[in-house]
Amino acid sequence: MDRTRVDRCPGVLRPWPADDGALVRLRLPGGRITPDQLRLVADLADAYGVGRLSLTSRANLQLRSVAVGPDGRPVEAFTAALERAHLLPSRAHDLVRNLACSPLTGRVGGAVDLRPVLAALDAALLADERLAGLPGKFLLALDDGSYDVAGDGVDLAAIATGGSGGGARLVAGEHDTGVVAWPDAVPALIDLAHAFLDAAGTGPSAPWHVRELPHPLRPRPRFVESGPDSPGGFAPQLDTSGTGQVWARAGVLAQRDGRYAHVIKAPEGVVTADAARTIAASAVAEVIVTPARTVVLPDLPTERPEIRL
Repeated sequence: MDRTRVDRCPGVLRPWPADDGALVRLRLPGGRITPDQLRLVADLADAYGVGRLSLTSRANLQLRSVAVGPDGRPVEAFTAALERAHLLPSRAHDLVRNLACSPLTGRVGGAVDLRPVLAALDAALLADERLAGLPGKFLLALDDGSYDVAGDGVDLAAIATGGSGGGARLVAGEHDTGVVAWPDAVPALIDLAHAFLDAAGTGPSAPWHVRELPHPLRPRPRFVESGPDSPGGFAPQLDTSGTGQVWARAGVLAQRDGRYAHVIKAPEGVVTADAARTIAASAVAEVIVTPARTVVLPDLPTERPEIRL
């Protein structure tokens, strides 16, 4: 690895100086955002940007041409509004809340509902001062057994195995590190993130990803119930064909509780501020941005006519 610079992934406090102005990235753990939060982002896009929201391949939101101050950061009113809405719960962790999760977990498919695990992982990350030093490209994933987010590019993953009564298979880069009980999944992932920082070191040539380390990461023995035949063995081949990504195509999906999830395709991955307000007004629960740059409105009581953006 010949890299000689730190990563430059944008955030709220570290915008990317694009040709058309400052690009700000809002990290949404698991792609989740409330209708009120989405309305706020739409208002901020109008007030401080160009009235558009871009969806990213990591299920985050980006605003372009955001107004910045002399220090190159967004004006304080913009940042403070995001903080009040809990879209920037920790300035120190602005760049590191890179948490993927099966978008329809607990609703469509999958072996386990990972929504509580996602909330616990985000809380544990925010509570850990040292993990604010993770690279801005470092990605953690929670996959409910749909194999829809635990693909290439993930640094640490917990994947449901063995059906509803099974555990979480931990994968670090390309290596299987064993199976843990779900109550241990969050502390095991946090432990592996610390192990990455220990192994990566600091400086401009420090690795950004687990796969760039010279040796496999392994969790401490107290976490692991069972593991691969050989320590640090390669992870089982995952289905990354996208067949589990039912949320990648526009349409209506039946949830297991009898309600419906409406999947909306954003043209070229961009939503206008007005369209974002329409989505927020149509939602009855959370809104979910997906890695396919679609938007999901879950928990709808009936099959509604398709909303087109």
